[in-house]
Amino acid sequence: MKVLIVTDALPFPALNGKQLPIAGLFECISKTHITHLLVLAEAGIEIKDHTALPKSIIYKGSVPVKKINSKKKLISSALTFKHSISLYKYDKSSLGNVIGSEHYDFIWVSPAHYYSFISFCNNNNLRFFKKVAIGLNDCKTFQFRDSINELMYSRIFKLRYVTEWLRSFPLEREERNFLALADIVHVQTLNEAEKVRKVVRNRLKPLIVAAPNGIKEELFACSYNGVNSNVILFMTHLHGHRLKESEWFITKVWPVIKKKLPEAKLSLVGTPPKTKIDYIDTDSSILINGYADDIHELYNTVRLAVVPTFHGTGLINRILDAITAGVPVVSTPQAIATFPGLISGKEILSASGAKQFADAVIKLYTDINFRCKMAADGRLYAKTQNTWPQSALVVQEAMESLV
Repeated sequence: MKVLIVTDALPFPALNGKQLPIAGLFECISKTHITHLLVLAEAGIEIKDHTALPKSIIYKGSVPVKKINSKKKLISSALTFKHSISLYKYDKSSLGNVIGSEHYDFIWVSPAHYYSFISFCNNNNLRFFKKVAIGLNDCKTFQFRDSINELMYSRIFKLRYVTEWLRSFPLEREERNFLALADIVHVQTLNEAEKVRKVVRNRLKPLIVAAPNGIKEELFACSYNGVNSNVILFMTHLHGHRLKESEWFITKVWPVIKKKLPEAKLSLVGTPPKTKIDYIDTDSSILINGYADDIHELYNTVRLAVVPTFHGTGLINRILDAITAGVPVVSTPQAIATFPGLISGKEILSASGAKQFADAVIKLYTDINFRCKMAADGRLYAKTQNTWPQSALVVQEAMESLV
């Protein structure tokens, strides 16, 4: 079998949740099947460093793409509550030069904003592939529809929560049409597979394959050395859409926690803010750390982790990584539901409202026996989850069945 990965950046090493499934699955699949990589690069993005690319994957090159982002389209979108997943233009001649005479059994397109690449190839008679797979981290229709949960549980009104929910309905029609172009759609969980089935309305095509991200087995080497640390870990991004979840936790939940636990520190790990954020900069109990250079050291130096996200699409890697490292976690019912059989009160703590979330963190922080038991039980759960080779085999067998 010969496969071409079509994506927006070199996913080796994986720098975000979009790239992680590509890297994890194809590092394994490429060991037994010919695998090439094509990058669709927006203007100004240069692909230079290939040093982390596995030797079993051949980099074909990059093709320039242009995002359709005119003011007129943005205004129209805002007024009609419509949303387009994939607003890109592709260069036929550049693509032809990169592909050459190659022919593939499968192209694997991910992330979702490049859905339209499939239509472009079909419309221009660029049939250098037999079958199409879409790597879908989360169903975009339900990702937008989950915005209503952000409004209900955070109790912070933002117009985008309402507009995203409204946009999810016309978005559903667009996503259905794009998914119908695929032969295989890969998702993380059985819950996500069911959402995709609702969008495509149980058509025979595409074949929906659920295979979760593999656990980071190296995190089993962590020893929970931070059991008595005063640091609470919050992995997030301090710009973009993640900023809304950090705002809720820092402004609504953290003040309650630090009043009860004045010695506690909140460690923010992830993309730092691009501009000053007053409610963070004025709080000496909050530490902005950027990206962690050593993930083992990170998990070995924290008392517990919080994952205050209200969406239930895809699979929440921040939960999986923490429990694999043996660090107890407080999260929301929506995020926890992405993991089948994960029991609140045993392997993780579930909380929704601000006071409930703060109380859960305080309980876990102050009860050493409780958090040690939860850390141990969470790790036992993590040991039941798929490794990358196991998930890759599920995807590989599905692809082989259609070739």
